[in-house]
Amino acid sequence: MKNKIFVTSKHPCTPNYIPSELKGCLSVIDEYEVIKRTQKGYRLRVSYSQEKGSMFLDEHYAFFKTYESALIFVASEANKVALKLEKTKQKAVKLMILANDELRKVKGGL
Repeated sequence: MKNKIFVTSKHPCTPNYIPSELKGCLSVIDEYEVIKRTQKGYRLRVSYSQEKGSMFLDEHYAFFKTYESALIFVASEANKVALKLEKTKQKAVKLMILANDELRKVKGGL
């Protein structure tokens, strides 16, 4: 049996980039065959380099033994981004209210 691992970016979504779907041409979670583990990350078999593979560094990627654990990680990261966006939305709404209140004062003083 081949040793498989599921890989995703350490930051699968950000406030500036949220993937529209999990699967597709730019998949959020990919499955690779492990060639070997190194101190810096994993050497994984990829389509363009079957023999030597390609390095996936711990500093850039998160590695999971199961698809389920990778999905939990992605959901958790998406939730963090949603909370950041909600806080940003609240700040924008507060600024809008302040600006409208000030506008009423300015119009009322004319």
